[in-house]
Amino acid sequence: MLSKFCNSILSKHESDWKLILAKSIFGKYDVSFIESQNNNYVFLRLMKSNNDGLFGTKFLESKTYVGGIDLILHDSENPDNFIKTKSGISIIEYMMINDVDFANNHNSMYGPPLNNTETNEVKKGLFDFAEKVSRAEKCKSIQMDVHENLRRYKKDIEPCGFKLSDKRADHNPFWIKSFKELY
Repeated sequence: MLSKFCNSILSKHESDWKLILAKSIFGKYDVSFIESQNNNYVFLRLMKSNNDGLFGTKFLESKTYVGGIDLILHDSENPDNFIKTKSGISIIEYMMINDVDFANNHNSMYGPPLNNTETNEVKKGLFDFAEKVSRAEKCKSIQMDVHENLRRYKKDIEPCGFKLSDKRADHNPFWIKSFKELY
């Protein structure tokens, strides 16, 4: 339904509704929607303006990276096939939030971390974005790999409705697949 509604507003190409959705969720951040060769990859980046542009404009202003998500949509029965079917699954390949944990582990590479309120707002928004895109594209579940120490899972991922599976991640034996069922 969301996809039909957004596609009726914009007819330029298929991914425009995803940009509108992202801007509606992350109103106070600058949203970059990076296009892929096919529309089964969704790359979203969030920046925070430092309002230090030339003469009060956005020209030459600096921005701080706040967070981002990479979402891949594909057919779970045939992982090499990126055709969206009712057996489709979306995979969160990358999700980063510039929170205290990230800043401490990466020497504040993106500047000072977000405060707790902003961190929770961005985290909720990224998961909402992934869920809305997945539902609109008729994916039956969302997969996110978590480290076997489960520290981040317990803190950030489990409260958003993800459940651990007994399956190891495809690319790393120290990571476990977690799923959120949508249908």
